[in-house]
Amino acid sequence: MDLTVTLTAPTAVGTYRGYWELANASGTLFGLGSNHSSPFWVEIKVTTPMQTITAFDFVAEMCSGAWSYDGGPIPCPKNTNKLNYGYVERVVNPVLANGVTYSEPGLLTIPQQKYNGIIRGSFDVVDIFRGDHFRATLGCQYGATGCYVRYILEYQVGEDLVTYWKFAEKYDGQVYQADVDLTQLAGKRNLRLVLTVWAYGPYSGDQPLWVAPRIVRSVGAGTVPASTPIIGVPTNTPAICPHN
Repeated sequence: MDLTVTLTAPTAVGTYRGYWELANASGTLFGLGSNHSSPFWVEIKVTTPMQTITAFDFVAEMCSGAWSYDGGPIPCPKNTNKLNYGYVERVVNPVLANGVTYSEPGLLTIPQQKYNGIIRGSFDVVDIFRGDHFRATLGCQYGATGCYVRYILEYQVGEDLVTYWKFAEKYDGQVYQADVDLTQLAGKRNLRLVLTVWAYGPYSGDQPLWVAPRIVRSVGAGTVPASTPIIGVPTNTPAICPHN
């Protein structure tokens, strides 16, 4: 039978070798050779350092997302006649509660102006790969002293909306660096990623910012494919792959 294991190449240049054995249903290890005791190995040669790229930029794609509150859609860009429904706005050089001005643009996501108001932006993300991360700097806009919200990262496949990650933030002079591993979403088809903000209780001038929200991916050129496994004597402890 054929077995497939997905391996992730290291980020630094070099030669890497891993030794492997299998285990049967009773936990007995076995490998290759006449006694079935020799592990096989996989060698990866990384010849170019990995680089981090932006695979999806939520600010650049702001109006390609579908924005809504709990009563229906929200126009993008904002409709000044319907500000009580909440709105999203691109902010250049945003200033957060820590007083720092950021050089990267952000999304100002104002929830509906009511108790537990909400705003939600849903984005069609074509592909997510193992090792992809969602990153953003999160914080209330400078001067919004009553700001108290929940940032939520959700995903949607079909009609199901699932919370993947969440974080509570209030105006406290600090910001939060979000770095969320998206590996569990890798390979899902027809996936939408959703940026959501909930107001904590009464609306009190909430002004939450997502600075540089993006999906980042590590890529590299010149990686040599894994070598053909051979029979050999291990110099390291073999990894154990349980038998199903």
